[in-house]
Amino acid sequence: MDMFPVINRESVLSGFQWFFFIFCNTVVVPPTLLSAFHLPADNLLMLTQYAFLTTALACLVQAFCGHRRAIMEGPTGLWWGAILTITLGEASRGTPLNDIASSLSVGIAISAMVTIFIGISGLG
Repeated sequence: MDMFPVINRESVLSGFQWFFFIFCNTVVVPPTLLSAFHLPADNLLMLTQYAFLTTALACLVQAFCGHRRAIMEGPTGLWWGAILTITLGEASRGTPLNDIASSLSVGIAISAMVTIFIGISGLG
C-alpha cells in the first residue's frame, strides 16, 4: 500500500464524508453520558474534549500505522447502547454507579487486550 496515495476529487469527498460521520458520532456521546450518569453540566466541555482527542489520536494511529482503510474511529452506537442499557438495568437494581463503572471498565479493558492479542497473533 502506498504511503502517500494520490489525492483526487474522490478521495477528498470520501474524506469529508468520513469526517462528518465521525464528527456527528463524537458529538452525540458527551451529552448522552451527562444525562445517563447525572453528571454536572460543567463536565460536558471536558467530555467533549476527551472524545475528540481520543478519536483524533485513533484516526492518526490508524492512518499512519494501521491498514489505512476508512473505519469508524471513536465512540460507536453499538457500544454506547450496550453500556447505557447495562448501566440503566443495574442502576434500577440498586447497584451503585461506581460499581457499574468499575465493572464496565474491566470488561472493556479485557476486550481490548483480547482484540490486541488476536491482531498481533494473526488469529483473526
